[in-house]
Amino acid sequence: MYIEGDMFNIASRVKDIDPALSLSLDKRRGKYQIKRENRHVMFVEPGQLHAGVLTQLRKNDLARRRLQDYIIELERSEDEAEKRKARNLSNQIESITLDNYDKIVGIPHFSCGTWGGN
Repeated sequence: MYIEGDMFNIASRVKDIDPALSLSLDKRRGKYQIKRENRHVMFVEPGQLHAGVLTQLRKNDLARRRLQDYIIELERSEDEAEKRKARNLSNQIESITLDNYDKIVGIPHFSCGTWGGN
């Protein structure tokens, strides 16, 4: 996107940080606006569109990625905890069932061969 007066080519360099970012002029506010998929990221005053904006975007992007990584890790640990809990419950059910097998079925679960006799 070409923005008049963008002598440092900030508009295209913003895309290098994240292709979902866009830079436009908000005529109503008289400021440049940076958006990520139609969500506001930051406003830039006229005359302040320089490399410092890119530095701030990278810093914010790094913080956003760290937060996303933390959320992913949290979800992963919750999934593992749920699987562990389900496995423990299954083991408990199996243990209780085996302990009460002879009461339920009438045949001891540990017996082999014939019942009684020689």
